[in-house]
Amino acid sequence: MKKKLIRLILSLIFVFEFLVPANIKPVQASNGLSISPSSYSVTSGSTVTITVSGSSGYFVWDISASGGSGGSITSGLGKTSLDNGESTSFKVKVTSNTTISVSGSSTVYDTDSDKYGKTLSASSSVTISIKSSSSSSSNSSSSSSSSSSSSSSSNSSTSTDTAEKEETKSSECTLSSLSVSTGTLSPEFDASKTEYTVDLEAGSSEIEISAKAKDSAASVSGTGKKELEAGENTFSIKCTAEDGSTKTYKITVNVDDTPTVYTTYNDQNLGVVANQNNIGLPDGFEETTVTLDGEEVIAYYNANMDKTIVYLVNEDDEKNFYLYDSETSSISSIFIPVTILGRNVYVVDIDEESQSREGMIYQELTINEVTLMGWVYEDENYSNFQLIMVMNDQGEMVLYQYETTEDSLQLYNDYVPEQETEQLTTMTYVFIATTIIAAGVAIYMYMKYRNFKNKSISAIKEIYLKDDLNTNENQD
Repeated sequence: MKKKLIRLILSLIFVFEFLVPANIKPVQASNGLSISPSSYSVTSGSTVTITVSGSSGYFVWDISASGGSGGSITSGLGKTSLDNGESTSFKVKVTSNTTISVSGSSTVYDTDSDKYGKTLSASSSVTISIKSSSSSSSNSSSSSSSSSSSSSSSNSSTSTDTAEKEETKSSECTLSSLSVSTGTLSPEFDASKTEYTVDLEAGSSEIEISAKAKDSAASVSGTGKKELEAGENTFSIKCTAEDGSTKTYKITVNVDDTPTVYTTYNDQNLGVVANQNNIGLPDGFEETTVTLDGEEVIAYYNANMDKTIVYLVNEDDEKNFYLYDSETSSISSIFIPVTILGRNVYVVDIDEESQSREGMIYQELTINEVTLMGWVYEDENYSNFQLIMVMNDQGEMVLYQYETTEDSLQLYNDYVPEQETEQLTTMTYVFIATTIIAAGVAIYMYMKYRNFKNKSISAIKEIYLKDDLNTNENQD
């Protein structure tokens, strides 16, 4: 009876230790890095899969792993950097109680400043314990066990089998090869390096990317033929392990976008931009072609404005639209679409003759965060007024007056002072003409008067002479 009681107690102890592993420590994590094991308690010699996760909003790099004093790493980390919640894994063979740990550097992404913060030290650890086997040997020598003990042992065996099946899934997610059909990868392919560049000559339009996974159970996506545009083209190749771990390789293909057609304007060399996708074409313009420097190039025409523009880059690598003069097959002005206080207009160059305005100074202005050339008044009493000349959506040059204190913009009637000047000039002419006519009339009247006076004097003299003659005749 005593022996049966002892066997029962030993069986209960075995079940308790099997179901409630000892010395389990919670996962410890800091600064965006955490780990979790596939099992916290295993039999000696078992393999545990450790999942390493990065926290959302963190970028963690230079990650390294340790199996501790009682564990050895059998399969290394799938990747050594994690961005914004990514995860990876590695495997550890556990022979005794051990603390498995990972460490690295991390930083937090600040959405307000659109920058990463200072570098932090990240780490995480977890303790794996070994199941006791003493009660197992006692149990095997015992021929009788309670039904509950047998049931528990059966359930534990099933659980262990399931865990072992899960642990057999591979976490290998690296590539064994990566190549391109044209050009050369820089640097040379290395499974541990994830970023590469390829430089191609102008006019390259297609490239084929090939890749192969190191593990036959892993899958690869992002390969095949890719269309190219002038400038920078970025492609991602992802390798996904059997257990879902991923590693992404990036290839940046740079197609030479140096212009092949040039022209000159305002003593600057301007080149036709090779890649004209996503250039922010203004509304109402449709693609066409024009002849520039003897070559046919892409241009854009707006029928409503009756204007043609081309997209060029200057010597400072600044890209802008320019007005094209079809009569001279040359550039006539810069053409920059802007919105000023709700008005969609175009900034164009002002010719030297139009830059001169009486009582005003031509200078650079900033209105509603748009910088352009315009005028301010010399008279300080009008220092809150500014004047700009732009092109409207009808292709017409118009003047706007900007009032700084109320931040308002309105059309400016440039013809009012000219009308006043014209009226003043007309009045001056009328006055001069009237004065001349009056003077002429006065002279005419004076001459008439002189003539009348002379005639009157002559007539009187003639009368007197006749009287004298008559008197003399009578005397004779």
